[in-house]
Amino acid sequence: MSNHRTDNSFLWDKIALRLNHIPHKPLLTVLDAFGGDDVIWNKIKERYDGEINILRCDQKADKKGAYLRGNNVKFLRAMDLSRFDVIDLDAYGYPYAQLKEIFKWHHRRRLEAMVFVTAIQVSFNALPYGMLEELGYPKAMIRKIPTLFAGNGIEKMRRYLALHGVHKINRRSSDRKHYFCFELKKT
Repeated sequence: MSNHRTDNSFLWDKIALRLNHIPHKPLLTVLDAFGGDDVIWNKIKERYDGEINILRCDQKADKKGAYLRGNNVKFLRAMDLSRFDVIDLDAYGYPYAQLKEIFKWHHRRRLEAMVFVTAIQVSFNALPYGMLEELGYPKAMIRKIPTLFAGNGIEKMRRYLALHGVHKINRRSSDRKHYFCFELKKT
């Protein structure tokens, strides 16, 4: 069996979430930071009334088609995110580092985009330390007993998003797998 057995689990939930919340316009521009083989967005293209231009990022060299190969955090830090209507973070864990870059950009320049996030917490794995620190948990305690802070990851993620002005998310969840989106607006 391939080590990609969890790729696109709950695929139709992910597709439905995106179809229900992407902006409807003649040309939609998407930054897919965890692009993989483009399965999700190819399915969306089949059902979307309009054209979708996608810029994919992936660290692996074995992906099909054109994409940016490398660290998506560095790409997010370096590119003009205002070019995109949608930013997709379909990660295996909690994409804290990627969200951090998006919020930095938004706070400086008022990004306007729909952001889709997959946040998966495996068993008692620790949540991102940086996110916990932003929520006020002391660094020394997190490092000493990380599993103490691993509970209720989605609630901690909601609090983290609220710190950055996101007060409404649309979510589909299954156990510790959470698929959600939120809109960033210029204010």
